[in-house]
Amino acid sequence: MEAKINIDETSKTAELKLEGRLLIQNASKLKEVLTGALNAANTCVLDLEEVQLFDLSSIQLFYAFHLAAKQQDKKFTLKADCPRLFKEAVESAGLSWTRWLCFGEV
Repeated sequence: MEAKINIDETSKTAELKLEGRLLIQNASKLKEVLTGALNAANTCVLDLEEVQLFDLSSIQLFYAFHLAAKQQDKKFTLKADCPRLFKEAVESAGLSWTRWLCFGEV
């Protein structure tokens, strides 16, 4: 997993570009990256276009950070349209029913 973070101090927006395979082996690194972005910005924009595989741990982390952002009155959104691989992984995890990221209102 590779992560690139760009934080715009003026707009308090963090853009996270994730690449590779998001697996349980790098869940702690992903959590660290997401936590840093959420702490540094009011809006976190997630770019998942270059992610090749999502496992349940990454889906759970994204969902947890969606909830955390909501509790803190912050935004956690996708940069572009929802990637097919992400949608399929979320549906397999049983979390497509709730409204988060590309599954309805955030």
